Amino acid sequence: MFEAMLEGWERQQRSRFLRARLVQPVRTPKGWFVTRREMMDAVDRYLQACRSNDAVAMAALFGENAEIEDPIGADPIVGKKAISSFFAIPRNIAKLRRIGPMTVFGKHVGVQFRAGIGDGHQLGVAGGKAFELSSTEIFTFDDDGLIARMVAIPDVDSVDESTDGRVFESGDA
Repeated sequence: MFEAMLEGWERQQRSRFLRARLVQPVRTPKGWFVTRREMMDAVDRYLQACRSNDAVAMAALFGENAEIEDPIGADPIVGKKAISSFFAIPRNIAKLRRIGPMTVFGKHVGVQFRAGIGDGHQLGVAGGKAFELSSTEIFTFDDDGLIARMVAIPDVDSVDESTDGRVFESGDA
């Protein structure tokens, strides 16, 4: 009987924890956990910083030991200092436009977007002309709400070279 009561209490606590987690961060013995909304807001801030070429704002979203794998399979860029250096090179910042909803599972957020690349030399496209492609990025967050890992999965078969040197129309950026 006592075991059944304990099991019911544990189930109730788990349910209460999950409901609270959707609204606000919850303090647990392991630390603070970030909410779905906070992770989605951080991804939106990342996309906005990309659009405005704000390397400092982008790097600020990453934790001290964060990793970027861009594109997937590339050697990871590890640590906030290396990430700041990576974003300080203008050709490493693509203009991003979200093209679908964010998907959230646990501490992971996936987002699909069109990436406007102003310098095609970095991917060997169209003699260096500007182009767009579709890409998906997966963000993993730490307990402090900072990005711990980001993996970019570009769809190189979706390249659109018909931008005539423009990256997005003015209303899209």
